[in-house]
Amino acid sequence: MHPFESIRGGCYSGRHKRLILRGGPPRPNCQTSHTVRPLTAVMLGVVIGMAAAMALLNVVHRIYPTPEQRDAEGNPIPRDADAERAFIATLPLPAFLLTLAAHQLGAVVGGAATVLLARRRWLTGPLVVGAVFLVAGVANLF
Repeated sequence: MHPFESIRGGCYSGRHKRLILRGGPPRPNCQTSHTVRPLTAVMLGVVIGMAAAMALLNVVHRIYPTPEQRDAEGNPIPRDADAERAFIATLPLPAFLLTLAAHQLGAVVGGAATVLLARRRWLTGPLVVGAVFLVAGVANLF
């Protein structure tokens, strides 16, 4: 075992080893950055992807707005499940395709953000973001 591997987990390059020998400032522990950066990148990738999906879904809702029902005083009436089912039955196919595209684009944007934030070529992070979007989409069906 090299003597510098026991100091900071073997993360030092030759230049940093020389600085330590001369008593210079030590480099931060890179084991932490190898763990924290990918986890943070995945979490932020999910948040960024969901924000992108919500932004695109807002566009879909502006194109195909839900009819708002009001009582005699002008207050909105809460919609029931039958009214929602009737409204969804009247939607055209492009509304469903745009909604699907918004969710897919959100997953792609989240995966791309994960790779950019992790600062390395990495397949696991975007797959985790895609799995989160898949689980959320399946949960939304029930």
